[in-house]
Amino acid sequence: MRKVCEFGRSMVEMLGVLAIIGVLSVGGIAGYSKAMEKYKLNKQTEQITTILSGLIEHKSFFSSTIAGENLFPYYKTLNIIPTEMIKGTNEFYIYDVFNIPISISRQVDTFVQFVFSFSDKDSKNYESCINIFNVVKGFGDEIYALGINANSIDNENPQQWYYGNFHAHCVNSGQCIRTLNLANIQEMCDKCINSNHCSIAYLFSCSA
Repeated sequence: MRKVCEFGRSMVEMLGVLAIIGVLSVGGIAGYSKAMEKYKLNKQTEQITTILSGLIEHKSFFSSTIAGENLFPYYKTLNIIPTEMIKGTNEFYIYDVFNIPISISRQVDTFVQFVFSFSDKDSKNYESCINIFNVVKGFGDEIYALGINANSIDNENPQQWYYGNFHAHCVNSGQCIRTLNLANIQEMCDKCINSNHCSIAYLFSCSA
């Protein structure tokens, strides 16, 4: 009996293999994207925690600064800004891992204000917005106020604030940082991301 040797694969088989590779590639890319997003959110948490902890550590120093003053140079001198948040010679903003600009300035009385500025309607901004609130909420005993300012023609209530856990406004109004839940945060982030321009701000009192 004559043996017949077959070499190669049929076109149908090759197309099947390519289809499987395509499905696996799409799954791999999706998994990688989710992992990168998680990494960036964790990195943002680390960055915010570092700059807030630095302020708490040097509270007495910042209380001696002048109202209206940009505090970026002081932060830089004290070496309490992660180097990856500094871009070139910019002396007015630092940038988190999502490239969101952050200003740090001295306000009236003894308040230091941190402002995260959003200008793009992006799903990444929405997730980072929620993350900012969750991180800052952990400093509710130290912070004077936390909220948003959403600039939009259709926005009847552009500002929304929650107050530090021991502040009189917290007691009187019930708008306390400690009572912030996910629904509250999502509502503010929806308003923020869907506006023309939005900022998340938190005020920190560095008085004794």
